[in-house]
Amino acid sequence: MVKYFCFIFIILLLSCSNNLNEIKELSNVETPDVEIDNLNFYYSDSAYVRFRMIAPKVIIKSKDKVELIREFPESITLYSFNKKGEKTTELVADFAIHYIDSNLWLAKENVICLTNKGLKLTTEKVYWDMEKKNFYTDVPLMIVDKKNIIYGQGLLADENFNYIRIQKSTGKILAPKDEVIRND
Repeated sequence: MVKYFCFIFIILLLSCSNNLNEIKELSNVETPDVEIDNLNFYYSDSAYVRFRMIAPKVIIKSKDKVELIREFPESITLYSFNKKGEKTTELVADFAIHYIDSNLWLAKENVICLTNKGLKLTTEKVYWDMEKKNFYTDVPLMIVDKKNIIYGQGLLADENFNYIRIQKSTGKILAPKDEVIRND
């Protein structure tokens, strides 16, 4: 009986093997550090709500084991608020990435940005640099407000859209008679 158990033990021991290539392949598979479903997140600073983030899915992972990123693969809605609690900007996109260390957002695919001043930016890609407090893009865009429709190929704007610079702009612009329009 002891010989029988020893024989089975030796067979089991010899039948186990580790293929180093398979182990390396499995260890290189990128898996998220955290997955969150149905996120509804408020960010406050000095007792003021500054941002609200809504997303059906968030994946948090390390990019090349260096920078931590938040990925929003199924859409995102971001709201920013002033110190009075008034919504100043709303950004909606089908996909977004937040590079946490550099505090840079990339919103892609059906991006719409609305301001409390009635301005609407539509594009396929926009970056939001939270450190520099600006938006920028180098792809085609359209800006619509109460009087104007402007098309362009690139944009730089402060995060409240008080200052907007559009590259290669075309469109219908109505300016008051006493206002001077510069074309830099």
